Amino acid sequence: MATTRLLTIGIALLLSGAGAPALAQEAANPFTNDGAISTGEPPRARLKPEAVRIVVSAADCRRLIPHEPSPDVTYQPGVDAHGDPVAPADLPGSTVLADRLRETEIAFDLTLNPLLFAGNQRLAEDFDEAVVDFGRVRFDRRTGALTLDGETLRDPATAAIADACRARLSDTE
Repeated sequence: MATTRLLTIGIALLLSGAGAPALAQEAANPFTNDGAISTGEPPRARLKPEAVRIVVSAADCRRLIPHEPSPDVTYQPGVDAHGDPVAPADLPGSTVLADRLRETEIAFDLTLNPLLFAGNQRLAEDFDEAVVDFGRVRFDRRTGALTLDGETLRDPATAAIADACRARLSDTE
């Protein structure tokens, strides 16, 4: 009885085509990936253009490039706008702030306590000095350059466009 049943199932599977390969597995499949009739060549990805050309107007270039004032317009202590000497306006304690305002670089260490994200507030409080050092961030106020451990932090595409704009504007001036 069991043998007859297995034989019947086997014959049914053979007749239904269950043992045959799927249409996509056959070598004679006439369809390509994009649904068109095949020419016998295997389907290939479309070629990408070698380069993309971006055209940016001179007005847009001026907006992309940060303004860099010439040295003759920056603040010079003890000199007025016409270049004439003036008396300093030093007040007690004002030189500390003035010195800080003249600094061209702002720098700080980038750190994080990973225990703040562990889901246990008490653990983070008990080990509040457990930090991971990610590096030193520096910002140059004159140039606008932002770096992390000496590596410039800027978008490469934006940097390439800004460099091209600088070259274009220097040619027209």
